Amino acid sequence: MKKQLVVQGIDIGGKELDEWSPANEIDFECDITIEVGLDGDDGTMLFYLKVSSIERIQSIQSNCFLSKRLIVRKYNSKIIFEYITNIMNLNNFSSWDDAKEYLDYHFSNEYFNYNNKHFYLK
Repeated sequence: MKKQLVVQGIDIGGKELDEWSPANEIDFECDITIEVGLDGDDGTMLFYLKVSSIERIQSIQSNCFLSKRLIVRKYNSKIIFEYITNIMNLNNFSSWDDAKEYLDYHFSNEYFNYNNKHFYLK
């Protein structure tokens, strides 16, 4: 039987998504932590999403890698929440491995490079 992803929590630096706000809502960058599990299963896993404003992206040095990032005009917790929940509600999964593979496409996860499978240029 296929199961739905369940969001257990979304926060920024220990604060709930709707409780946090940047000093400047049109020039900001933040890291969001999303705790996700499968409906009816024990255990969860942490996934991460970087959110950047267009203004902040324009100030970033050229030739950089901007992976797994949501880009917005200004900070709006409702839009960010809807983006995350829409991704969670798109599919049902028969196993956690299938769900994790899907989530890894959209978000970073707590075990990224856990086994040093990815190497970085110096």
